[in-house]
Amino acid sequence: MIAKEKRPDEVILQSIESAVAVKRKSSVQVPPVTPSVPSSMESVNQPATEVADSPTTVETPLTKETPMTESVHTSLLKPTNVVTKPAEEKSVSLERTQHKVAIYGCGGMGVNMAKVLNQHYAQQAPSKGRAFLETYYVDTSTSNLEGIEAQDHVYLIPNKDGSGQKRSMNASSINERIKEIVRGFKPADLNIVISSASGGSGSVLSPLISRELVRSKAPVIIITVGDRSTRKFTENTVGTLKSFEAMTKGSDARPFVMSYFENKGAQSRKEVDTKIFGVVEALLVLFSGNNEELDSQDLYHWLNYQEVTDANVQLSNLVVTSGNTPIDEDLYGGPIAVATMAGSHEVSDFNGVVDYQCIGILPKEVEALADTAMHFVITDGYFDKVIGELDKELAQIDEVKNARVSRTSLVDKNTEIDEETGLVF
Repeated sequence: MIAKEKRPDEVILQSIESAVAVKRKSSVQVPPVTPSVPSSMESVNQPATEVADSPTTVETPLTKETPMTESVHTSLLKPTNVVTKPAEEKSVSLERTQHKVAIYGCGGMGVNMAKVLNQHYAQQAPSKGRAFLETYYVDTSTSNLEGIEAQDHVYLIPNKDGSGQKRSMNASSINERIKEIVRGFKPADLNIVISSASGGSGSVLSPLISRELVRSKAPVIIITVGDRSTRKFTENTVGTLKSFEAMTKGSDARPFVMSYFENKGAQSRKEVDTKIFGVVEALLVLFSGNNEELDSQDLYHWLNYQEVTDANVQLSNLVVTSGNTPIDEDLYGGPIAVATMAGSHEVSDFNGVVDYQCIGILPKEVEALADTAMHFVITDGYFDKVIGELDKELAQIDEVKNARVSRTSLVDKNTEIDEETGLVF
């Protein structure tokens, strides 16, 4: 079953220590990754709920363009000394801008994970090799919003108090607020939407926020945790994944790229939380804006692979691997697009046939993240297997349930029931 397969990123991906001078070596090997997951981190991968006013929007002031002077001399026959220059000469800065990554924590699990990420990075010194992190919290209940200091980063769907695992319960009210949420919580250079797939609120908020971001052509990666420990959780997980797939249909649709995890199996919730933390750490470095040879358009085409390949627009899987080890295509499907992060002395080749690859060389200020290059691989043919396994599990649950003998009612036609109170005497 999918839950018992061990993903490559579960073995290889580790968190990143920042603000350490890189120790360049002439050999291919560089220091291995050391997870920087907070040692005190409790499991956040569990149902949860929300408290705040609508988000405030901070507009970026417009910068006036420098006026241009007219040409000193113009002649249709023989132009001489034609000079067109800015009224005020300004030197052009070649300094690269450090990018920002926005986390949208949706529902209980997403809010809790966003809080952990925010608390961790608030204590970290700024690093050129890692993007700034901005965290937002969106829910239908206040149950998990305690401890959030930045109240203007919280959006609470009004007049609700959770969804009680019923995805349809607040779907309409949530949908009415999506544009307002995205307008208030401005998209960044990368936007990571985190939620469970099995709850009632996050599993609706996440697809709708992701769709709004993708429609605006903002770079989006979705992190989702499925659960098959109960029939309702399994049913919700299937519905959530199919919702994402349905949103990739249409003439103007774009791919949804998802890093997917499951609770059931050998992995505890805390283990899944740690893996999610590692994925976010790695993405902060990939999207730092300071990797040599890698620009925003490279990463845009990586996520929007349909613009540079003939691959189908769909719900696609993101798996992170390293070195020269090929991914298991029988499990994950075929690679479509790869973004690679490597040190200057590392081999950056990807072991496998891929339609598109972009490569970034880590900046000198960052200690090497792994002993080999890291590959962020987008694949197809994964979620049909996941949903197939979940559907099979639902069928097995129903088979067991239907085999049970239903007991007869304790009251029958001969039982005298008081019509006013319902009491039996």
